[in-house]
Amino acid sequence: MADRSYSAAIDALNSLQSNAATIEAIRRSGKTVNELNEPEMVEYLERIGHKQDELNKINVLHITGTKGKGSTSAFCDSLLRQVRPQGAGPIGLYTSPHMVAARERIRIDGVPLSEADFARFFWEVWDRLGENTQRKFETTPLRPVYFRYMTILAMHTFISLNVSATILEVGIGGLYDSTNIVPKPVVTGVSALGIDHTFILGNTIEEIAFQKGGIYKAGAPALTVEQPESAINVLRECAEKAKSSSFEVVSSSSVGDVPLGLPGAHQRSNAALALAMVRAFVSSDTGKTLYPGAAEALTSEGGELPPAALSGLANAFWPGRCQTVPTAGPTYYLDGAHTVESIQCAVRWFVEQARDARRGLIFNCTNGRSAELLLGTFLDEIKRHSDASPSSFFSQVCFCTNNTYANGGSASDLVSRAIDSDDLEKMTVQRELLAAWSRLLDIPSSELKLEAQDTVAEALPSIEHAIGRMRDQNIDSVFVCGSLHLVGGVMAHLQEQGALDEQLHATSHPFPSAKSFPASFVLPSNVPKVTRIVDAEAQQRRELLELFENLKLPHTHFAFAYGSGVFAQAAAHDKSKKMIDLILAVQNPELWHARNLALHPHHYPWIVRILGSWGINKIQHLGGGLWYNPYVSAGDRMVKYGVTSLDNLCNDLIDWDTLYIAGRLHKPVAKLVDTTDGRASLAMQVNLTSAIRVALLLLPEEFSERDLYLKMAELSYIGDFRMRVPGGENANKIRNIVDNQGSLFRIMCADLVMRLGSVKITASSDDAWAALSQDTSTLTRAQLASRLPLNLRRHLMKHYVDNAQQVAVFKEAKDADLHASMARIPDQVKHDDTLMSRFWSAVVEQPDFQDVLLLKVAEIVSRPARIQSLKGIYTAGFTRSIRYVWAKITKYWEGKRQK
Repeated sequence: MADRSYSAAIDALNSLQSNAATIEAIRRSGKTVNELNEPEMVEYLERIGHKQDELNKINVLHITGTKGKGSTSAFCDSLLRQVRPQGAGPIGLYTSPHMVAARERIRIDGVPLSEADFARFFWEVWDRLGENTQRKFETTPLRPVYFRYMTILAMHTFISLNVSATILEVGIGGLYDSTNIVPKPVVTGVSALGIDHTFILGNTIEEIAFQKGGIYKAGAPALTVEQPESAINVLRECAEKAKSSSFEVVSSSSVGDVPLGLPGAHQRSNAALALAMVRAFVSSDTGKTLYPGAAEALTSEGGELPPAALSGLANAFWPGRCQTVPTAGPTYYLDGAHTVESIQCAVRWFVEQARDARRGLIFNCTNGRSAELLLGTFLDEIKRHSDASPSSFFSQVCFCTNNTYANGGSASDLVSRAIDSDDLEKMTVQRELLAAWSRLLDIPSSELKLEAQDTVAEALPSIEHAIGRMRDQNIDSVFVCGSLHLVGGVMAHLQEQGALDEQLHATSHPFPSAKSFPASFVLPSNVPKVTRIVDAEAQQRRELLELFENLKLPHTHFAFAYGSGVFAQAAAHDKSKKMIDLILAVQNPELWHARNLALHPHHYPWIVRILGSWGINKIQHLGGGLWYNPYVSAGDRMVKYGVTSLDNLCNDLIDWDTLYIAGRLHKPVAKLVDTTDGRASLAMQVNLTSAIRVALLLLPEEFSERDLYLKMAELSYIGDFRMRVPGGENANKIRNIVDNQGSLFRIMCADLVMRLGSVKITASSDDAWAALSQDTSTLTRAQLASRLPLNLRRHLMKHYVDNAQQVAVFKEAKDADLHASMARIPDQVKHDDTLMSRFWSAVVEQPDFQDVLLLKVAEIVSRPARIQSLKGIYTAGFTRSIRYVWAKITKYWEGKRQK
């Protein structure tokens, strides 16, 4: 029986690639070869059983441009998913090239096709083309070349899945592109133009504009962004000739300065075009039918973008474009820029992100692009935007081939035949790049290496060599640029390291130590705003900030407000009467307390003032690592503020050292101050992801959204003695929090839950809890368990290793001292036979696993909670302690009455 697997499909797909000689022949022949594209593509479509008119039913938003068309597509996808009503069909997205896996090119609701679905649709197309061999043109091959095949495959997939909308990104150009066979797209758009693919599209901006404007169609709005006047004129003529329903030049100012999921000033143009295209789509007859109410949801009022637009723009994600990926070693900054204009944007972004770091560059360019022109642009931008000299800006520069591995091979999805094998072996392009770098910097070099006092540049045979060089040279920040294929190869390595997940998001555990974060650490661009921290309403935020400012405390790096004084709890009293709880993270607590004692001695009881800041700092380290000053007046409100170190905050969020601070951040909080360059916010995401993993391990296969949030919210109370004693906590506290803050939990957690890939929504609505189901296979549960916070993993491993006589793999782990090898970044559990994989698989299969997991969480919580409560009597002083305990007793009996 023929192999119909995903890997076999990729091998078959790779057989359709044009080799280097064919590409060179096309380059020399001119553009006429494209003129058969449309009739051949229509014939391929008909040979697999689809009429061309069926493409009108998948409701296409067609996008082209020289740069930004992929980002524009990503913004469109995110916006459409924000306004798609329940019951509407899925949203299809077709883009190119892929980063790591070919199936990334075809996405459904933002997620790449699974290997199984890709293989199924691939072989359907393959077999039908093999069975229906009749062709009109003698030169038409039995099966189309790689990109054409992928386009036919995408269209077959979207038709088969009955999508409600399709975002179709052009491959090259537009007029003769394989995607340009849709008779009636709903809307068409052209992103920023530049000089690229000149052997196909032409050498001037006007010629290129003509090719791009070829996607404009009769009856469909024709949109573009601000371009050179000559290009606008050509595009307008194309729209008029095509009889487009309208022609609009979209201004980037239409999105103002709202947060975007994709970083970089240049993304404002792409976001504006996407918003205009989606508005045109939902305002069309098709859009009104399929997406009722969506046009109103995207309509601006009073110059302000509506929530649906804000959320869609903020949550957009596009891998390999201005993407930051922290690892256990360097932080990688990835951008596939490969034209003069896009390189200018990418370099500006990187310079801003990595100002105070030991920097490295991995660079390559393909398709006959000029090394001198691109690198000259590169160095000019460094000179323009950095204080450092271009010759010393990078400590290590690697010009490498796109070969993934040191043995000269590539991952099967990344195999490319577009470059001559002899050129690859001789590193022809890489030598040219090194020579150009040498000339531009006026630093002599050999054929393979340039060495100067502050920099080294080399030509290397593979991406693996380049990554190794960055690691060996202790580079802090690595910029990868010049080729999307190069970026994809680097991402493949980062994925193998566990720094990227399957959907190419940066993972939650890429940090060596909270104490070793560089000062310039920046929150990765792909972390959506909604997963960082919940923002209070505008008016409430102003009030909280005013309250915080009234305290007139020393400089604070990170601060948030939490509890019932900020977010009302079900059955709670008027929150205006409640004390506001704050936690402040500072760089040097001892120095901070010294300054605060001088400013506000009355915040501390008299007995504490005798100890001074040194004693306060020593006591602060006990328990949860917090010092609390309760009942402090701030205007007309009372405040309880806790002080901790920034390191303690991040370590607890990432590793769950005590779960004291981390537990409070399993629930909605309002951020007041953040000058940590994203360090605290990213640790917050790590913490939330960990809480979700624990909750999923404690839940059955089917559960509700409410069940998930209840499990998350209760974790930090499991071992807290205050939940069990009179005068402790309100017994209904957890239910009160979740039932009255459900929408806030959804904002915080929904995206993170779906990113794990093991949870599916079985029923949902905006005004009710969603019904969920999860994959409870041993492998999936083992993956969840193996990626729990370090301290919790240590507790679990110790428990099962200490009972090694029960299970053989536990004894094996004990003999191998597996506990000693545990690190913050866990080993990935895969379909393999490593001891770590077998250990966690055995753990989750134990009948007592859920009980043990709860017990170990309780062990982490209990001691710090007791110590923190006991030291509170001393740190607050006698009078304040009595007042605080009385308030807790009132809450406790309030909960008893409710119960």
